[in-house]
Amino acid sequence: RVYFDLGNAHLMLNEMQECLDCYNRALSAGYDHAEMQFFMALAYEYMENDEMALRHLTRAILKDPAVPEYKVKKLEVLARMGRMDEAMEMADDLIASAPELFEGYHAKTQLLQQLGELEQAARFAEEAFGKFPEDVGLLLDYAKASALAGGIDKAFGLLERAEQMPSFEAERQNISLLRAQLYAEKSDFPQAISAARACVDMEEGVPFNQ
Repeated sequence: RVYFDLGNAHLMLNEMQECLDCYNRALSAGYDHAEMQFFMALAYEYMENDEMALRHLTRAILKDPAVPEYKVKKLEVLARMGRMDEAMEMADDLIASAPELFEGYHAKTQLLQQLGELEQAARFAEEAFGKFPEDVGLLLDYAKASALAGGIDKAFGLLERAEQMPSFEAERQNISLLRAQLYAEKSDFPQAISAARACVDMEEGVPFNQ
């Protein structure tokens, strides 16, 4: 256990090789837990070694399949590696095992878009938002998917709906960014610039023109 704790300290300091050395010593001493396998995956991901990250994520899930964070991270790594079929399987597994979490729905919408299944992505995003009608993030997914599928006017309407939601502030900057992109798509460049400036203001905390 002492090597695990020491490895965690190195991990927090971004000392990844030292972190992995400690975790491997913990393994040699017989300490092998799902959480440590997950942390080893995070260290390898930081070191841009997705193959090793994937190996340890798989081990973490085998040891404790009930932790959704492990599956979310594995899905991200698979998608980054271009292993889209496996990533989609992981998204479906995440939705089935943790249907109360939005991450699986969000990930599947993005995967469908990356695969070029734009209409299917829009339909799935609509279905996902129907399950979580108070989640402004999923409504934003729905708006993006609708726009990519050609429904720009529908996307504008969804953004207006998002701005009426209690949790609007959490996605305010992303909504402004998407609005700027939609105006640009419609060649309404003055409105696009205005929305982009609002997005910059939120990022920097000061008006764009000051």
